[in-house]
This record gives sequence, C-alpha cells and structure tokens, in this order.
Amino acid sequence: ILAFEGEGTEESPYLVSTAKQLDMVRRNLTAHYLQVNDIDLTDYTSAITSNYEAFGFEPIGCLSFDNVNDYWSSGQASIIEDLSFSGVYDGGNKKIKGFWQNSPEILATVGLFGSVAGADSEIRNVNLDSPDSFIKGSGYVGAICGSISYGKIKNCSNNIPIECSYAPSFEEMYLGTTIGGITAMCGGIVDNCRNNGNITGTNQIDAAGGIVGYSGGIISESPGFIISNCVNAGDITTAGGILAGIAANAIKDNCSIINCVNKGNINCSSTSLSNSYAAGIIANTNTGCKIISCINTGNMIGAYAAGLCGNLYSSEVSNCYTEGSVTVKNDEPAETYDFYAGAITASLWSDSIIKDSFTTKNTIVNGKVVSADSIYGHSDYYAGDLSNVTCSYILNNGYEDEIKTTTWSDEATWLDGSKWILRTDRLPELVLPTE
Repeated sequence: ILAFEGEGTEESPYLVSTAKQLDMVRRNLTAHYLQVNDIDLTDYTSAITSNYEAFGFEPIGCLSFDNVNDYWSSGQASIIEDLSFSGVYDGGNKKIKGFWQNSPEILATVGLFGSVAGADSEIRNVNLDSPDSFIKGSGYVGAICGSISYGKIKNCSNNIPIECSYAPSFEEMYLGTTIGGITAMCGGIVDNCRNNGNITGTNQIDAAGGIVGYSGGIISESPGFIISNCVNAGDITTAGGILAGIAANAIKDNCSIINCVNKGNINCSSTSLSNSYAAGIIANTNTGCKIISCINTGNMIGAYAAGLCGNLYSSEVSNCYTEGSVTVKNDEPAETYDFYAGAITASLWSDSIIKDSFTTKNTIVNGKVVSADSIYGHSDYYAGDLSNVTCSYILNNGYEDEIKTTTWSDEATWLDGSKWILRTDRLPELVLPTE
C-alpha cells in the first residue's frame, strides 16, 4: 500500500504528489486529498485497467454499464454510492498534464473521476492541461467527472478535447451518451469552472454541454444543477443531439445558470427536428429554470437553434445577451426556418419570462439582421396560450438607460483573471483586466 503524508481528514488531508498517488486515490473513496505538485500522466496507465489496450488513466470511482443498469433496474442507490468518490479532492491549483483516456465500451462513467456522490463530496481547484491529452469514451463523459450526485465542483478547468465515436442507445444505457466539458451528469453545484476543450461526436449522441450535459446525477433523487460563474470556450460539433454552450438539457425542475458565458461555436449536423438542438446557454429547460446574467457570443447551427435557450419551458431568462449568429438547417421547407430559430429562444412556452435581455446589431438569424420578429422562433404552439408569458428585450439601441437597471455582478473572477466590466454606454463585457 502506497503511503500518503497526512491523515486523510479535512484538517490533515492526504498529500498527492505523484501519478501513482493520484491513481491510489481510488483505494479510499471517502478521504480528503490535496494535490501538492503538477502531475504528468503521459506515460501512465492505471494498473487496474492495464489489461485494456491503450486505456490510460482509469476514472476514480468508476462505474460500468452493468453497474448503472443494475441501479436503474433496482432503484438501490447504494449500488452507485458504494462505488463512487464521496470525499474531497483539492487539486491545489496545480496541473494534471498528459491526462488521456481511450475508454473501453464497458465503462459508463468517463473522466478524471467517474462517479462522485454524496452531500459532502467536492472536487475543487483541479486543472486538466494539454497538450498530449485527450478523452475518448461513451456513456457519461466529462473531463472532471462523468457524473456528480449531490456534490460540488468548484474552481476547475479543462483544456482537453473530448471525442465520442461510439454512442450506446437508450436500450443499452439510460440517457445514452452524454458529454460535458466539466461533468456529463450534474445533480449538484458547478461554480467558477472553465472549459476550453473542443467536444466532437462522430455519431449521434444524446446531449453535450460545454460545462454540463444533463441535470441530475446518476442517482435519480439527486437535485437539478446550479451552474454559476462558468465559461465555455470550446466548440461542440456532433452528428446529432441536444447541444449547448453551458448546459444541454435540464431534465430536472428548478435548475439555475447564473453569470455564465459561452464563447464556443455549436454545430449539430443532423437535420432531424427530433435530435438536433443548438443553443448558446441551454438547449432545453424544465419547469422553474432560471438563466440569469449570461452571455453568448458563439454561433449556433442546428435543426432548432437559438442564441440563449433552445426550448424555454415555464422558465425565466433575465439580464442576458447574445450576439452570435443563429442558423437553422432541417428537413422542413426553407421558408419555415424562422419558426425554428430565435436570437434568444427557438421555442417559447407559456409561463415563461424573458426580461431585461439583449441582442445586438451583430446578431444574424438565418442570414438576416435580427428584428423583433426573430427574438424567438415560435411560441407555445402546443398550449396556444401566451397570456402568462412576459417578454422585454432590447434590440441594437437603448443600452445606456436600461443597463443601469440590471443586476450584473462585477465580483466574479475566473481562473484566467477574466471578470465583468460594467459600462454605461454599452453592454457589459467579460474581459481580461488590463495591466
């Protein structure tokens, strides 16, 4: 047994300084750890998975497809909890370099950590660096962790590209393949994280988000996500799926995305309306979601496409703006494309709210400069009642008076030093501070 310095407690965490020690974290999934050196995993293969050719580093708290399907069959959370990391890993703001995974198809959770579960679990201050780093996998694939139920991910960054070439079907695995630049499944809190890694899927996947894929961890009772102060700068390109710069799909109620920025371009090549969504912040909401003080500057291409929110269902968008282009490509006649695209949202349902939100003169919707008619693509055509929808937004002008009434936070600072710069003559901007 490899000895750690420290006692594994909050007051005296185990100190992690080598690749071997990082690998041995899996031997005690409930302890506290602190990384004290940069770690290089370029030539490291986990001993446990050395029988899989060219695997790389096995996820800590790893779950197989059988584990996940056994849980969904039985409903016994202990199946997941007993195999998941439930402690605290503090990366100490050091780097993990040369991290790579070429996951065999039996693994359901892929990432540095496979599954994290527990109200006190936390991954913080972890920085996955490149070059010579990559993740290839299927199932629940996230750079920091595949799934988190109840816990927290804070102050983490990913610079590693993620690729999915095999996508299990719903019959093989609940929710199929889901990808997140930080975590694929999130039933907890993600705060002050950044993804710079591009995400690609050569086949149809179910969901991909620059920060989070789906709301809710593998454990179904875990809550929806709260994502705050996060930035995605990675591009997302797949053959199909629900795609977004911050979070792909909020299948849980009452999720929140606050003070987040997407700079990545989203391109879903499928033309099918059933599996091609592209949105700057979130592709699909459930009841009670709030998207507050968020920015999109990326360009969106999909069968449904929107600058901020693809499908806004009984939820709220406030103090947000977008300036990226929005382009629809689907199997419907081209003259109907405006129905499926919106500068802010593609589909607006009753009881939804859009307020104090902005789109600029740089925004292009289906090749045309944005207008009041292209703020949203279509409105609640299933329910047919917009009496409870609140819409207020500004096009191109009027920023000076309106911006003073918004609640943008200039306190949050990202890992690269970026922070909000508030203006009185134009929209707020997330920039690197000048020397």
